[in-house]
Amino acid sequence: MNRLLFPLVGLAGAAVIAWVAAGFVGATTLALAVTLLIGAAYGVGVAELWRFRRSTGSLVAALAMPAAEVGTLTGWLARLDSELRGPVQLRIEGQSVALPGPLITPYLVGLLVMLGLLGTFFGMVDTLSGAVGALQGSTELDAIRAGLAAPIAGLGVAFGTSVAGIAASACLGLLSVICRRERLLAGRALDSFARDIFPDHHLDRRRQQAFEALEAQSAAVPAVVDRLDALVDRLSRLGGELGDSLLANQKTLQDGLGESFSRLAQQVGDTMHSSLSESGRAAAEGIRPALESTVSALAEHSSSTQAQLIELAREQGERLAGHLHAATAQLQAEVNAAAEKQLQAHATLTQQIGNSLASSAAGQQAAQAEQQAGLLAKFEALFVQTEALVAQRADAEERWLAQHQERMSALLAQSAAALDELASADETRAAASQQRLLALESALQEHQQASAAAETERLQQLDQRLQALLEQSSSALAAIRDSEAEGATRVLTQLQALQAEQERQGAQTLEAQQQSLVQQGELWQSLAANLAEQLGALRDAEEQRAEASAQRLAALEAVAAEHLGALGASLEAPMTRLIETASETPKAAAEVIAQLRKELSNNVVRDNQLLEEREQLLERLAVLLDNMESTSAGQLDAVQSAVSRSADTLLELGQTIGADLNGSAGQLAGLAVDVAGSAGDVASLGESFRVAVEQFGEANQALIDGLERMEQAMERSGARSDEQLGYYVAQAREIIDHSVLSQKEIIEELRQLGGQQQLFAPEANS
Repeated sequence: MNRLLFPLVGLAGAAVIAWVAAGFVGATTLALAVTLLIGAAYGVGVAELWRFRRSTGSLVAALAMPAAEVGTLTGWLARLDSELRGPVQLRIEGQSVALPGPLITPYLVGLLVMLGLLGTFFGMVDTLSGAVGALQGSTELDAIRAGLAAPIAGLGVAFGTSVAGIAASACLGLLSVICRRERLLAGRALDSFARDIFPDHHLDRRRQQAFEALEAQSAAVPAVVDRLDALVDRLSRLGGELGDSLLANQKTLQDGLGESFSRLAQQVGDTMHSSLSESGRAAAEGIRPALESTVSALAEHSSSTQAQLIELAREQGERLAGHLHAATAQLQAEVNAAAEKQLQAHATLTQQIGNSLASSAAGQQAAQAEQQAGLLAKFEALFVQTEALVAQRADAEERWLAQHQERMSALLAQSAAALDELASADETRAAASQQRLLALESALQEHQQASAAAETERLQQLDQRLQALLEQSSSALAAIRDSEAEGATRVLTQLQALQAEQERQGAQTLEAQQQSLVQQGELWQSLAANLAEQLGALRDAEEQRAEASAQRLAALEAVAAEHLGALGASLEAPMTRLIETASETPKAAAEVIAQLRKELSNNVVRDNQLLEEREQLLERLAVLLDNMESTSAGQLDAVQSAVSRSADTLLELGQTIGADLNGSAGQLAGLAVDVAGSAGDVASLGESFRVAVEQFGEANQALIDGLERMEQAMERSGARSDEQLGYYVAQAREIIDHSVLSQKEIIEELRQLGGQQQLFAPEANS
C-alpha cells in the first residue's frame, strides 16, 4: 500500500498546483509566477523524498538478505548508500544513533504555505487598490459596481495561490511522514537484524568479551608464575649440566694430553737410548781392531829399535790421547754403560802398552850398544815424521774443535731462539687466554645484565599491559556510561519531539504519549539503576583483580630477584677462581721458561768447563811430549836411562790418561744425571704445559656458546705444541746424527792409524 500511496499523493499535489496554474494563465502574471514557484519548491521536496525513500529501500533490501549471504559487516555496509553506512554501523555496534532524515523537506513544507499566503497578499493588495480607485473615480452606483466587479473577481485569483501552496504543503508533509515511517520501521528491523546477524559487533558483547579476557588474563597470571618458576629451575639444571660438561671435557682433554706427552717422551727416550747404544757399540767395535793392530805394531817395533819404540810409543800416546779427547767430546751424551765399557777398554789398552814397553825395554838392553848408531839415525827421521804428524794432528784437532764450537754455538743459538719463541708463544697464549677470560667474563656479565633487563622489561611490559587493560576497561566503562547517557538524552529528546507532534495531532494522542513517556521514563530509570549497579560491581571486581594482579606481580618480581641474586652468587665464586687460575698461568709459564734458561746456562757452563779440561789435558800432553823430546835429544848417550824414563813417562801417561778417563767417565755420569734431570725438567715442563692447557680449557669451557671456538683454539694450540715438539725431536736427532758421524770419523781415523802402523812395520824390519 505504501508503494502506491507515495506516488498517488505526489501526483495529487502536482495536479492541484497544475490546476491552479492553468487558471492563472492569461489572467495575471504575478499569480502565475507565484504558482510556478510553489510548483518548483514542491518538485524539489518530492525529489528529496524520493531519494530518501530509495536509500530506505536499499536498507530494507539489505536487511531482507538471508543470513548465509550477508558475509562480513564491511561487505554488507557496502550495499547501502553512503549516507546510511556510518549511522547503520553505529546502530549495529549498539549506539543509540538515529538514522538520517530529510533535510530540506520540513523547510519546504512551511515555505509552500508562506508562498501561498504571499500570492494571496499580492492579490489582496491588487484588489484593494483597484477598489479604492473605483470608489474614488466615480460617484454613480453603476460605475462603482462596474469598478468593484474586477477587484472582487481578483480575490479568487489571490486566494488561488493560497490553495496551491497549502495543498502542496499538505501533500509534501504527508509524503514526508510516509518516508519517515518507512525509515523508522527500517531502523527497528535494523536493530533486530544487528542482534541476530552481527552480535559480535555490539558493545554489550564487546564488554562481555573484554570482561572474559580480563578474567582469562587474571587466570593466566598463576600460569605465568609457574612458567617463571620452571624457567628458574631449568636455568639451575642448565648450570649443573654446564658444570658437569665442563668437568668431563677437562678430564678428557687432560687424559688426551697426558697420553700424548707420555707417548712422545717414550718415543724420544727409546730413540736416544737406541742411538746411543748403537753408537757405543760401533765405537767399541771400531776401536778394538785399531788398538789390537797398534799393540802388535808396537811389539814388532820394540824388537827392532829403542828409539823407534820411543817415538812410536809417543805417537801412539798422542794419537790415543787425541782420539780419547775426540771420543770424550763426542760421546758426552752417551749412557753410563757405554762410558764404562770405553773406560775399561782404554784402561786395558794402557796396561797393554805399559807391559809391552816394559818387556821390550828388558829384551833390548842387551842389543842397545850394537844398534845405537842406527837407532840415532832412524830416531832423527822418526822424530821429523812425528813432528809433522803431531802438527797435522794438532791442526786437525784445532779445526775439529772450531767446527765443534761453531756447531755448539749454533745449537745453543737455535735452542735459545726456540726457547724465546716458546716463551713468546706462551706469553702470547697466556695473554690471549687472559683476554678470552676477560671477554668471557664480560660476556657473562652482559648476559646476566641482559637477562635481568629482559626479565625486568618483561615484568614492566606485563605491568603496562595490565595497566593498559585497566585503562581500556575504565575508558570502555566511561564510554559505555557516556553512550548510555547520550542515548538516554537522545531518546528523551526524541520522545519530547514526538510528544510535541502528538500534542498537535490531538489530546488523546497526547495523553497516550504522556503515559508512554512516564512508562518509558520509569523503564529508563530502572535500566539506568541496573546499569549503574552492574557497572559498580564490575568496577569493584576490576579493582580487586587489579590489586590481586599487582600483588602477584610484586611476588613474581621478588621471586625473580631472589633467583637472579642466587644465580649471580653461584656464578661469582667459579668466575673468581677462574680468573685467579688464569692469572697464575702466565706466572707458571714464566717460571718454567726461567728454569729452562737456567738449565741451558748450566749446560753451557758445563760445556765450557769440559773444553777447559780438554785444553788442560792437551797442554799436559804437549808438556809431556816436550819433556820426552828434550830427554831423548839430551840423553842420546844413555839409552837405557832414556828407555827407562820413557817407560816411566808412558806409565805416568797411562795413569794420567786413566785418571782423565775416570774423570771423563765421572763427568759423563754427571752429564747423564744432568740429562736425566733435564728429562725430569722436560717432564715438569710438560706437566706445567698440561696444567696450563687444563686451566686454559677450564677458562674456555665457561659458556656453552663459546664451546666451538674454544675447541678450535685448543686444536690450534695442540698443533703448535706438536710442531714445537717435532722441532725439538728434529734437533735431538741432528745431535745424535752428529755424534754418530763424529764417532764414525774417530773409527775411520783409528783404522787409518792402524794402516800407517802397518806401513811403518816394513821400514822397521828393514
